[in-house]
Amino acid sequence: MYFEKRVYLIVCEGLSEKAYIQELNKFLNKNGFSFTLVPYVIGSGHYRAAIKKYKSVKKDNPKQDIKIWVDKDTYIRNDQNDSLLYDSKSNNIPHFFFSLQNFEDFLAMHTDDTKLDIWSQICSKYSHHINPMQEKTYLPLFKEYLFEEYEKEQIPFEINEEKLKNLFIHNHSKSCFFKCDFASFIEKLMEIHPKVTL
Repeated sequence: MYFEKRVYLIVCEGLSEKAYIQELNKFLNKNGFSFTLVPYVIGSGHYRAAIKKYKSVKKDNPKQDIKIWVDKDTYIRNDQNDSLLYDSKSNNIPHFFFSLQNFEDFLAMHTDDTKLDIWSQICSKYSHHINPMQEKTYLPLFKEYLFEEYEKEQIPFEINEEKLKNLFIHNHSKSCFFKCDFASFIEKLMEIHPKVTL
């Protein structure tokens, strides 16, 4: 039996997001979900770079619905006028999927309550919730308290039902500061695209 999977194009910030999407696709394929994601790497999360990449992908795929997934940190700090530019974007540019505050926070959302609480306390100590930490500050802390062997562009765990359940629960939780629009998108797709049994 042959079936055609629904394809979603994701313009994403960096190679870490691409690696996540690739690992997620393995899970989706293994578990018979009828959709797949195709990542296109921006190389930066800044607004101008994201829009340039989006327009390039859109030009090659004019009929496709394309999503943009970046970190929120530079927009909160308004680095390179990201926030001002985003707030004044035209209607033909889709709303971005943001990870609050960064990709590592998104990864932390996949852990259990105890580990996420530890990370949340560390972030509170550094006022990460208000003024997002720069990579030089948060990356050593992330490796010390959550994933010792973590390296950029690598996913430090297998994406499975348990990890995704943690992600979705934390994303919905009012007590959890960390949020991710991309996580909401994944959850929705898993609901609307039924598993296919061959």
